[in-house]
Amino acid sequence: MTQESRIRDHAKFVASVHSFAWLGDKDRRGATDLDFFREYRGRFLVMEGKTWHAGLQVPMGQHLALAQLAKLSMFTVYLVGETDGRVYHVLQLGWVAPLYVGKQGAYYPGSIFTEKTPEEMRCLVKAWELAV
Repeated sequence: MTQESRIRDHAKFVASVHSFAWLGDKDRRGATDLDFFREYRGRFLVMEGKTWHAGLQVPMGQHLALAQLAKLSMFTVYLVGETDGRVYHVLQLGWVAPLYVGKQGAYYPGSIFTEKTPEEMRCLVKAWELAV
């Protein structure tokens, strides 16, 4: 996950599958992407990165999709708050409910996250592999 990625060619992005514009406004509701998706021995690790603001705001459609994935025994899902690339704020979904859920999405307060360095993030993935 990068701290910030910039779209170099906006017109090309809008025309691509990544923007979901091809679905049309009505059918785009609930569509989401995943920032990190890994399969190992029939199990799946998902990480969704968001800009850190002393917590994370997750859009409603994405919140619902990630929460449902977290309920499946073959999935492990993490929210990751991104700052400067030296510290990540990590929360495994399914253990703690968001502070609130509204029309704009779900808010997870910073107090329920654990700080990790890039090396600790690598160890988290390795530990997940060993547990599978």
